[in-house]
Amino acid sequence: MAWDEWEQLKAQAAEKGSTGMRLNQLPADAGGGGQGDFVAYQDDLGAVGHEAFIL
Repeated sequence: MAWDEWEQLKAQAAEKGSTGMRLNQLPADAGGGGQGDFVAYQDDLGAVGHEAFIL
């Protein structure tokens, strides 16, 4: 890709405007309170930590 082509693509992207950022989340009134169903056991956490150490 030539430099002038790159500059043209950048200009076109700038004309379209910012893409912005959107975070997917639950509505504020969805409740919650920490009643999720996620469970992490010590053995599982140890295995993950060991694999991270190896990396």
